[in-house]
Amino acid sequence: SFATLEHAGAAVSSLIAAGALPAALEIMDQPIVQAVEDSIFAADYPCDAGAVLIAEFDGPLPVLDEEAARARRLFARHGARDVREARDDRERAALWKGRKKAFGALGRLAPDLVVQDATVPRSQLPKVLAEIQRIARSHGLQVANVFHAGDGNLHPNLLFDRRDRGQLERVERASSDIMRVCVAHGGTITGEHGVGLDKRAYMHLVHSPAELALQHRVRRVFDPDGRWNPGKVLPDLPDAPEPRHLPDPPDDAHRRATASLTSAAERGSGAEGCVHAPADLTFTAATHLTLSEVQSAVAAGGQWWPVDPLVSGDPTLAHLVDWAPDHAFAASYGALRDLVLGMVVRLRDGRRVSLGGRVVKNVAGFDLCRLMIGSQGRLGYVEEVTLRLYGRPQNDVTLVASSDDLLGLAKLADRWAAAVPAAPALELHARPGASSSLLARLLGSSTDVACMRSVLQPLAADLPVAVRELGAEEAARLRSQLRGPTVRPIDLPPAQRRGWFGRSFEALAEVGSAQPAVLLADQGVLQAVDLGLPLAAPDAPLASWHDALVQAFSFSRV
Repeated sequence: SFATLEHAGAAVSSLIAAGALPAALEIMDQPIVQAVEDSIFAADYPCDAGAVLIAEFDGPLPVLDEEAARARRLFARHGARDVREARDDRERAALWKGRKKAFGALGRLAPDLVVQDATVPRSQLPKVLAEIQRIARSHGLQVANVFHAGDGNLHPNLLFDRRDRGQLERVERASSDIMRVCVAHGGTITGEHGVGLDKRAYMHLVHSPAELALQHRVRRVFDPDGRWNPGKVLPDLPDAPEPRHLPDPPDDAHRRATASLTSAAERGSGAEGCVHAPADLTFTAATHLTLSEVQSAVAAGGQWWPVDPLVSGDPTLAHLVDWAPDHAFAASYGALRDLVLGMVVRLRDGRRVSLGGRVVKNVAGFDLCRLMIGSQGRLGYVEEVTLRLYGRPQNDVTLVASSDDLLGLAKLADRWAAAVPAAPALELHARPGASSSLLARLLGSSTDVACMRSVLQPLAADLPVAVRELGAEEAARLRSQLRGPTVRPIDLPPAQRRGWFGRSFEALAEVGSAQPAVLLADQGVLQAVDLGLPLAAPDAPLASWHDALVQAFSFSRV
């Protein structure tokens, strides 16, 4: 509990900046707390507190003790009046029931409410919360806040009585003011609820006319008759001429945009001009930067971008965004599409548009960032990206299991993939006729690594494999040697992750391959070197959609 809502917001910013990511992090202000405690859902929250913060951590029990202790220290540093821990499942359920029934309890305060859904960078929580209180007072309204603090996803509830037309008009004006404040602080108008009749009027705050027109064009590719929720999501635009067909970009320009390595002269001065926001876990950079330059730039803030692609050399951000290669941490941290929050794109006719944003939750319109990633430059050239960062692990250890018995090693891979706690990254390097290697990368605190090690190592006891442990630098050299120039991915059903290694190697044998292969054990991904397998041609509907999307991204010149 905290004396003020702003103090609680500052505590959240501090916790996130320290690299801690609880399973849940929720804030309720004093009006919400009072309403809950006056209802049948009372959870013994302190009614005199300015705000209550609920944090929940999950993971192995020894790790939870460390996380809870760190959270206590950070909360105390930001003025927490009291820190209470649930003593058992019953008390935990009661604390969460109070939070989950908070919206229903607001009926005790007013007959009607409007819940807003803006998201702001987490470092801006204290300022924006204070502004929301000021806006409510200026319009003679009461506001109650309950929201997902870990995401910066605000839910200010404006309380009113719709029978009073004057109150209704003041609520509309206050809603508009709140949206403008959130956008002015780097946020967006909706983090999870989407754009309906209310938010539609605010879309121009976060999108330029060109960006809105682009979303309309993409929508028409899949919905030419306008049957998708008509009157929702996108504001109406004046009639505009259809885009004319534009030629593909010159080959040399596209090669420069997607090259995995660029010269120092092309890259300019490294990370100069980039924006690292440690408290928000974001990094904004031009796409000529290489992956190693990104990691070096954010390491000073104790953070990293959890991407380890199966490509040779040191790829640029342009290459990663254009080709979206498989990477070793996708099962634990998400694919590249999950780790890019926003981008600036140069379209094929030279226009520049901004897609996405700098917040972790954003559903203001269509997520065209995901469409761009992996499009191989056909829709435009990505000039700048905003990346989603995580706290840098304190320890980086790799267990290496080696054996000439490939099927025995595959059996161990299946065991390690199913283990709990599992390794954040697991890859099997198959060398038919030679010694193969299984690498499990263990990341986290000393306690994290010890827990994973104690679970994984015994699973190899009855198999003909040798297990050794490597530090970060030595393991990085080994991965570089083993991966080599992988060139073609083979997709395997992700739903069949248990026991699929043996089937994978049988499939390789059927095509007569004696070439090395790399398998991501926890993702159902196999990458083999030059297997020469035919690629299936896309079916007709998919091909037509692709052509239509390329056309949608090509504006006619004005």
